[in-house]
Amino acid sequence: MWMPLLVMKRISALEASMGQPLGRREMKWVIVLTAVSTAFGTILVVFSWSLEFVPLPVIYMLASAYGANSVLYLIFTGLVVRAFCTPLRLLKEMHNAGHISEETWVAAVALGRLQIGGMLFSSTSTVLSAGSIIFGSSLKLAMHDESGRRMFEFVTIPIWLDIMANSTCVLFLSGAIHMPNAVLGNALARQRNREGLLQNSKSVVDRRWHAKVSELADRGFTLESLMSFYKRLGKDCMLHYKSDMHRTSDVVRQAIIPLSRPSGVAYAVTMMNGACSQPDAIVTHNWGNLFRDLVAGICADALGLSEYALVAELLDRDVVALESMLANSGKMQKTYWVCAFCIAQHSCICQTISACDLDPVDGREHPTCDCGRPKCFNDTPEVDALGRGVDCELNKFDDMMGHVARRDDQFEQLIVVDSKFDLFTRAWCVAEVAEAFRIGIPQNMKIKSGQVLHAFEERLRFLKVQEMEASRPEDVAEILAKIPDKDAFNAQLQTLIFDEHTGLLAQWRILDTTEQLRHFGLLARFQWLRCQTKSF
Repeated sequence: MWMPLLVMKRISALEASMGQPLGRREMKWVIVLTAVSTAFGTILVVFSWSLEFVPLPVIYMLASAYGANSVLYLIFTGLVVRAFCTPLRLLKEMHNAGHISEETWVAAVALGRLQIGGMLFSSTSTVLSAGSIIFGSSLKLAMHDESGRRMFEFVTIPIWLDIMANSTCVLFLSGAIHMPNAVLGNALARQRNREGLLQNSKSVVDRRWHAKVSELADRGFTLESLMSFYKRLGKDCMLHYKSDMHRTSDVVRQAIIPLSRPSGVAYAVTMMNGACSQPDAIVTHNWGNLFRDLVAGICADALGLSEYALVAELLDRDVVALESMLANSGKMQKTYWVCAFCIAQHSCICQTISACDLDPVDGREHPTCDCGRPKCFNDTPEVDALGRGVDCELNKFDDMMGHVARRDDQFEQLIVVDSKFDLFTRAWCVAEVAEAFRIGIPQNMKIKSGQVLHAFEERLRFLKVQEMEASRPEDVAEILAKIPDKDAFNAQLQTLIFDEHTGLLAQWRILDTTEQLRHFGLLARFQWLRCQTKSF
């Protein structure tokens, strides 16, 4: 029974992610019938073992029960093969069309073969064992063994061989023989760091600083509100929006700032009709990334995908289908914190732009805002004892993350990496990633695709904090001032990204079997949507 239950759990994950029936209901009925047959056989064995003389009808019924189990097991195996063939066919179509990498396709085939091969091996063992039992029973009856007890001794060997074969399959398919070191190591590191955060928590001397940190920490917005905003682009705001060209910085300048001008508050407050809440995740991202890719990375997080290229494609071609998938995931109300939405842009950058910050579509400079509201930066009075601007919303990310992490041990960091991996060259982004690790916040990275990772992985190995950039030079100076030993920080950054046990890339590459199947199921659903939608 272990094997069918284990494999059906995987089929359930595939069904849930694909949104299509794969025969789980039929499998459930087969398992129920198998359980009834097994229970019946067990009762017969227990009953017979206490008798000195085993009636021939009991022997017949026992052999029949074991034979029925074998037939049911073969039926279940056929259902499993059919279930796995459906997503594998869709994934093959995606691979042939160039939508998924060779690595992803090979992994999907290997995983499918492991499930199917395990079932075939297990069912073959069971059928052979059943044949031995039936043959042994017939042989003993032909030899006029009236007691029937020697029949039990004769079939002990094939039964134990069957048990060992099935147990071996369960061991391999469950993943019990391999604990993902990246997952385990990162969890232990996070736990140590979080304990240190709680033990070393210091009271904030300046109450105004703490009040602003608390205010920032309560500006989370839902995925549902983000999708509503995204659907407005190109329709009733930023009418010339092009998803494959406009960056997050462009959307901030030409959509978020104009839409938030009447109130002057962070646009997240408007998105949530004033009902913002503590976020479930803070999103670290690069403003030079395509805004579509930022949204795709957040959606990929809700869907449980490690890559967001296919989500970005759905954002371009079928937002309704994507929203349906997100609704089915149950994550539309998950809350996120994104600086572009959660910082009051009218308190800082709305009226200034850099000379080279041009719209990539029409080549014009972004418009500036004339709201006239006071601006607060890092050193704007009033300042605290450390010379930091108390009302500034740009210098409190570290404290805000620590504030939320103390209140919610499930609070996480979502790192949405752009297609060129420029995120790791941006000073604020690197500072956020390093700080989240330092205080033990779970970190989850989304990249565009595996091919992109292979193209830029070597470049990441030469990152230096001294060479990182920010829109404002004073931000770089502030971040570098917090790092007394730059070489040690660079070494720590390499460990944070590449360590085989706790590194971000190791976490991205390692998923348990069920999560991998959910991932492949979602990819297969993308292909199914392509086939069903004429625009694909």
